[in-house]
Amino acid sequence: MRWYTMTDIMPCNKYCGWQEHYMELVPAIAEEIGRMMEEDPPEWIVTKTNGGLENRRMLRYLQADYSVACENADFTLYERRTQG
Repeated sequence: MRWYTMTDIMPCNKYCGWQEHYMELVPAIAEEIGRMMEEDPPEWIVTKTNGGLENRRMLRYLQADYSVACENADFTLYERRTQG
Protein backbone atom coordinates (compact mmCIF):
# COMPACT_ATOMS: atom_id res chain seq x y z
CA MET A 1 0.00 0.00 0.00
CA ARG A 2 2.85 2.39 0.75
CA TRP A 3 4.24 1.91 -2.76
CA TYR A 4 0.95 3.01 -4.32
CA THR A 5 0.76 6.03 -2.03
CA MET A 6 4.36 7.11 -2.63
CA THR A 7 4.20 6.67 -6.40
CA ASP A 8 0.64 7.94 -6.85
CA ILE A 9 -0.21 4.78 -8.84
CA MET A 10 -3.62 3.16 -8.74
CA PRO A 11 -3.53 -0.56 -7.87
CA CYS A 12 -4.85 -3.14 -10.36
CA ASN A 13 -7.91 -3.77 -8.18
CA LYS A 14 -9.72 -1.98 -5.39
CA TYR A 15 -8.91 -4.69 -2.82
CA CYS A 16 -5.13 -4.46 -3.13
CA GLY A 17 -4.53 -4.76 0.61
CA TRP A 18 -6.02 -7.29 3.01
CA GLN A 19 -7.61 -9.25 0.16
CA GLU A 20 -7.97 -12.44 2.16
CA HIS A 21 -9.71 -10.56 4.94
CA TYR A 22 -12.19 -9.03 2.49
CA MET A 23 -12.71 -12.40 0.76
CA GLU A 24 -13.62 -14.04 4.08
CA LEU A 25 -16.04 -11.30 5.06
CA VAL A 26 -17.91 -10.89 1.77
CA PRO A 27 -18.35 -13.81 -0.65
CA ALA A 28 -19.11 -11.38 -3.50
CA ILE A 29 -15.63 -9.90 -3.09
CA ALA A 30 -14.12 -13.40 -3.24
CA GLU A 31 -15.98 -14.01 -6.51
CA GLU A 32 -14.90 -10.65 -7.94
CA ILE A 33 -11.24 -11.36 -7.14
CA GLY A 34 -11.62 -14.88 -8.55
CA ARG A 35 -12.96 -13.49 -11.82
CA MET A 36 -10.08 -11.05 -12.01
CA MET A 37 -7.58 -13.89 -11.47
CA GLU A 38 -9.17 -15.89 -14.29
CA GLU A 39 -9.89 -13.10 -16.79
CA ASP A 40 -7.14 -10.52 -16.25
CA PRO A 41 -4.63 -11.75 -13.65
CA PRO A 42 -2.00 -9.35 -12.33
CA GLU A 43 1.61 -9.71 -13.49
CA TRP A 44 2.87 -9.51 -9.91
CA ILE A 45 1.51 -10.54 -6.50
CA VAL A 46 3.08 -9.71 -3.13
CA THR A 47 2.36 -11.68 0.03
CA LYS A 48 3.77 -11.73 3.52
CA THR A 49 6.54 -14.30 3.77
CA ASN A 50 5.46 -15.57 7.18
CA GLY A 51 1.81 -16.50 7.19
CA GLY A 52 1.46 -15.89 3.47
CA LEU A 53 -1.84 -16.78 1.86
CA GLU A 54 -4.35 -19.11 3.45
CA ASN A 55 -7.15 -18.86 0.90
CA ARG A 56 -7.16 -22.15 -1.03
CA ARG A 57 -8.42 -20.59 -4.24
CA MET A 58 -5.65 -17.98 -4.28
CA LEU A 59 -3.05 -20.62 -3.41
CA ARG A 60 -4.15 -22.64 -6.44
CA TYR A 61 -3.70 -19.60 -8.69
CA LEU A 62 -0.23 -18.96 -7.28
CA GLN A 63 0.86 -22.58 -7.65
CA ALA A 64 -0.52 -22.93 -11.18
CA ASP A 65 0.41 -19.58 -12.74
CA TYR A 66 3.11 -17.85 -10.67
CA SER A 67 6.69 -18.36 -9.58
CA VAL A 68 8.66 -16.69 -6.81
CA ALA A 69 10.65 -13.80 -8.23
CA CYS A 70 12.08 -12.51 -4.95
CA GLU A 71 11.71 -13.25 -1.27
CA ASN A 72 12.99 -11.71 1.94
CA ALA A 73 12.14 -12.00 5.63
CA ASP A 74 8.97 -9.91 5.22
CA PHE A 75 7.54 -10.36 1.73
CA THR A 76 7.41 -12.75 -1.21
CA LEU A 77 7.07 -11.36 -4.73
CA TYR A 78 5.43 -13.65 -7.28
CA GLU A 79 5.66 -13.14 -11.04
CA ARG A 80 3.06 -14.55 -13.42
CA ARG A 81 4.53 -17.18 -15.69
CA THR A 82 4.24 -16.58 -19.41
CA GLN A 83 1.17 -18.35 -20.72
CA GLY A 84 1.38 -20.41 -23.86
